[in-house]
Amino acid sequence: IEGYTNGRYDWTHANALVPEFNDQGELEYIYISCRHLSRITKIDYNTKNIVWNMGFPGLSGDVNCGLDLKFSFQHSLQLTDEGNIVTLDNGNLSQLFGADYPTTRGLEISINEANNSCDANIVWEYSLPEDYFGFASGNVQKLDNGNYLIVTVGNGGTALEVDSNNNHIWEGKLNLQFPNGAVYRANRVSGLYPVAFSTIINNMYTYAGTNYIDTFENQENLTLKLFNEGSSI
Repeated sequence: IEGYTNGRYDWTHANALVPEFNDQGELEYIYISCRHLSRITKIDYNTKNIVWNMGFPGLSGDVNCGLDLKFSFQHSLQLTDEGNIVTLDNGNLSQLFGADYPTTRGLEISINEANNSCDANIVWEYSLPEDYFGFASGNVQKLDNGNYLIVTVGNGGTALEVDSNNNHIWEGKLNLQFPNGAVYRANRVSGLYPVAFSTIINNMYTYAGTNYIDTFENQENLTLKLFNEGSSI
């Protein structure tokens, strides 16, 4: 219907991208989430070749990783230090996969690549209650303490934190509108100003609105002190 009425069809709807760098700091791979394909794709940045497609097989036959993970219409991507993928399974097709009701899940997926093949397994999963179902938007963030922050449009818009054993830590009701609150995603940050620095340059002074530095004859080095004022190291 969309293709007929609008002259276009949003058949991929890419909604997240995360880069992966090698030990030399060079961009090596890109991971892309395509919501309407219910698929996550890993691309070699240099060759532009697809390394693997993960998710719903559909009719194309080009999905070669994680065909049994049963996520659909997913949002957000996070790549952990272990190389796992954290994402929100919105679950628009969850009942087709056997769920009793439309179910949104937080997922962490491990990936094993060997011999030109890919094996993917769910290492953590949290299924939200029925009234927390998020048909769109939302995200999952794995925190530094090992817990997970989950955001869903369900129940008026909700953010909650659970630990790796799915115990509730806290929950925030956004109360944007019901039944679905228009929240796209939220992330835990270390502070309002995570990166902030101040600098003191030795022997520097201001005279008549101009900055000067006292120097000595044959002095070649400039000494300064750098202070981290932010919350990130």
